Amino acid sequence: LHEEFLRLSEQIGSDRIIWRYDPIIISKEYSSERHIDQFARIATELRGSTNRVVISIVDYYQKTLRNMRDYNERRQLDEHPENHMAFGDFIQSLSSIANSNGLEIQSCSEHIEMDQFGVTHGKCIDDQYISKVFDLDVIHKKDPGQRKECGCVKSVDIGVYDTCLHGCQYC
Repeated sequence: LHEEFLRLSEQIGSDRIIWRYDPIIISKEYSSERHIDQFARIATELRGSTNRVVISIVDYYQKTLRNMRDYNERRQLDEHPENHMAFGDFIQSLSSIANSNGLEIQSCSEHIEMDQFGVTHGKCIDDQYISKVFDLDVIHKKDPGQRKECGCVKSVDIGVYDTCLHGCQYC
């Protein structure tokens, strides 16, 4: 997948493609340390091919919890990693890795503040970014159909649920 990302970046430009590292699921198998190693590896591979990374801590909706019931029993999900003292160190590590690879790092729909770690609240549908990069005038109103913490401006979603071919338990 990284090759496809790099190829697309070459075609459209590093300012027009954004890397998402989400959902961040903390468990016995996917520890903070494993995420830091994985994030560092990918950030290094994508260096120069994008200017921004967006991170998001998993949201455990009822469907998600139902889908991940077996996974949770085997791997002990941490449903509230932000409540741990080490969470700040974890986010600070991701921020430092992003910065050292020339990436701005933002969060997506997070209720927790991460500014002190260098992670600002972001918007997937970012009116200011779209205006700057594509020189387009964008409606500057928050999308009312999104979660309270979501900063995205009004848009039309062209995705369709239950079409992913990867079979992740999260989805």
